[in-house]
Amino acid sequence: MYRKLIGGKISNIRDAYNLTKTHESQSRRSGIQSFEQLVRMGSIEAYKALCEARHTDPYPINRKLLWQLEGAIQNVHWCVLSKETKERLLNGF
Repeated sequence: MYRKLIGGKISNIRDAYNLTKTHESQSRRSGIQSFEQLVRMGSIEAYKALCEARHTDPYPINRKLLWQLEGAIQNVHWCVLSKETKERLLNGF
């Protein structure tokens, strides 16, 4: 389950499964202001936005982040994403 729900909805990116305050800060710098916006974009587009903003972000972006974003959207830990899902995400580029 989501870590923190307000009125049945997730309130902040950092409150989603797999994501932290650092992820929320990175997301905001890349133009993703809310968890709802992240869900609308989908994990691949959100990941691309984070990569594009990387030059202003000292933290490395990697595949694990892509899987963490997808896990957050699906409300599961990224480790339980199937191999097929992980491959589909990587092939989405």
